[in-house]
Amino acid sequence: MKKNLLIASLLLSGAASAQFTQANEPAIGASQAMYELEETADPYAGITGAGVTWDYSSYFGMDNSPRTFSIIDPATTPHAATFSTSTKAISIEGFITTFISSDASTRISQGFAYVDGTDTTVVDLSSNTELLMNYPMALSNSLVDTYGGDVNTTLAPTPFTCTGNDVATVDGSGTLILNSSTTISNVLRYHLADTANATVPIIGEVQIIRSQYEYYDLGNNSNMPVFIYSSLGISIGGNPPTETFAVLSSVAPDGFLGVNTEELAGISVYPNPATETISVDGLTADAQLTLVDAQGKTVASKAVEAGFASMNVDAVTAGVYFLHVTSNELTTVERVVIR
Repeated sequence: MKKNLLIASLLLSGAASAQFTQANEPAIGASQAMYELEETADPYAGITGAGVTWDYSSYFGMDNSPRTFSIIDPATTPHAATFSTSTKAISIEGFITTFISSDASTRISQGFAYVDGTDTTVVDLSSNTELLMNYPMALSNSLVDTYGGDVNTTLAPTPFTCTGNDVATVDGSGTLILNSSTTISNVLRYHLADTANATVPIIGEVQIIRSQYEYYDLGNNSNMPVFIYSSLGISIGGNPPTETFAVLSSVAPDGFLGVNTEELAGISVYPNPATETISVDGLTADAQLTLVDAQGKTVASKAVEAGFASMNVDAVTAGVYFLHVTSNELTTVERVVIR
């Protein structure tokens, strides 16, 4: 009886607005280009509830080469044997593939495969799966769950186990502004926050903290997300986490940080993070150093000679910046943190 009342309540809460169901999951074969935005973009964690606005139109793209976001058959992936019970794989090209299955009342994950450069990590949660959604799931609906499994990674000499917990919420509905000409109404935002803990051989205690916001214009765009903001933090031995971000838009931004498709080779920028100076080594000709903030504003600029060069940044406000090194009409852009 209580279960029936809960289902009725969920149906009523979603009757006046969009809601997530198994019927509007994106289907295998659906795909779209996703443009990578600068990772300093605001996650808008505090903008929740009905009738809100999320504005990403002022942020730049990292380059003009989009990643593919696609729904694929798990049997066609390199990890088919590990995730044999999964019915779909959600892939962000060059980043992460999440393996899922669903029925009329739930969506669950059997794990994921994460790629970072040449390193690959496969998390198999098939013995204790992670609950991602209770269907139907509408604004203000949420869930909590625990999960656990086995981890194989090129970063550790032997496999190890992990346990974790998650909180999933449909935390907002409203308007999403992607660029100066693209505004999408009736957007529904899903937020997944999970934390996994493990004791890794040689490395010690490790905690992985993920927060992912997914924006949907349900009924359009093949039910694919129109925007994703994902952060992944890894803490070792209780130290502050090292974070990686993926900020992806289905619409090209108004501008890009990169100014050339060809980049300078052999350039190294250090230290990173920096406090007083940024050094550049490997310049084979005279160059221009330009430090740009997250909004595209130039905060420092300097002409330098071939060889070794440096730029003083002790008066620059702490934060994330992009150093443009231009020489012989070629440019490379390096992300730098100033403390």
